[in-house]
Amino acid sequence: MAMPYSWQLNAVASYSTVLFYGLVVTVALAAATIVLSSLLGVLLGLARCRKDAVGRVAAGYVELFRAVPILVMIVWIVYAMPLLLGFKLPLFESAVAGLTLCGGAYLAEIVRAGVQAVPKGQVEAARSLGIPEYEIILSIILPQAVSMQAPAIAGQYSEMLKNTSLVSFVGVADLFHAATTAATITFRPMEFYTVLGVAYTAMILPLSLLSKRAETNAVRGGK
Repeated sequence: MAMPYSWQLNAVASYSTVLFYGLVVTVALAAATIVLSSLLGVLLGLARCRKDAVGRVAAGYVELFRAVPILVMIVWIVYAMPLLLGFKLPLFESAVAGLTLCGGAYLAEIVRAGVQAVPKGQVEAARSLGIPEYEIILSIILPQAVSMQAPAIAGQYSEMLKNTSLVSFVGVADLFHAATTAATITFRPMEFYTVLGVAYTAMILPLSLLSKRAETNAVRGGK
């Protein structure tokens, strides 16, 4: 008969400062990755809609960085890039770069699908009125594309937040790294990984709710 597990949450309390610092690092990683991936995703998504060499280069980028596992990309930037290119980014910036390069590729496909769903008649009408191309993109195409793809974008943001836990494997002191270190020292993995799960759920739940709300609004807008 299995013995009842004796929870010792005081072990977690004794590492609260370390866990809080890890939480701050995780939030900073997620925020930087989301912002930079969004910018990269928009640029790549628009480029993917072109039929010229720019479109082909963007398509190649998207296919390559969607195929490479995110952890492999992070490890490559941290350890291989300094050997090949002769310079090394700080650890935090390296982690953000790896997450962004891959995250931007996934967002690019979401943006591309949204751009292609915008009625072509609107774009042609705007061009016939002499509206500059950049204004058409910023005022007509992107707002509609983002609105239609809002559920998918919010879902991708949730994935980006969860993917930040991968940076612990290269030594970034994020929340996952802090919880793992504390669990190893105290031999209390149940407590620390339970707290870790609760923390990630608390961070991701607002994005999940935002995704559902965006999906509901998209359905209503389509009627």
